[in-house]
Amino acid sequence: MHKLSSKAWNNVIIFAMLFMVYLFSMSNNLIIENENRDKVRLLLPEHSVIMQIHFAEVSLERIGRSWRSKGSKQWSIDQLSALVTAWGKLTVHEIPFHNITHPYVVTLLVAGEEKRRIFQLLERPDGVQINQAGRSYFTSHTKIGDLITL
Repeated sequence: MHKLSSKAWNNVIIFAMLFMVYLFSMSNNLIIENENRDKVRLLLPEHSVIMQIHFAEVSLERIGRSWRSKGSKQWSIDQLSALVTAWGKLTVHEIPFHNITHPYVVTLLVAGEEKRRIFQLLERPDGVQINQAGRSYFTSHTKIGDLITL
């Protein structure tokens, strides 16, 4: 049987501790990922400011504290700004990804972001499915008319 020197035992202990830290880190990441998947959260980051929103033939652009609309003659600015507020307060939970055929498409530009966020919406009997960037979300007790003009 080989005897290890104290220097070799130190190396064995160091590698064993590094391996244990790695295992604990990986198991913690798996636990947190599964918790976040079932958790209800806001669709947009908290306190985010929507600068532009486009859906159907309607385009809204934030001008200071008010809005400028294009393509909407039948909807007032107050009604359209209520839709924007609904987007800011929209709570969802993540579901397994389901592709949507013939979706309603909404494009949002959030302050501080360079790229627009593109959402695909599908109304279901009990809520709305939202796809964005390869992920699916579901919001219950919401109708498509609460988020866009029809």
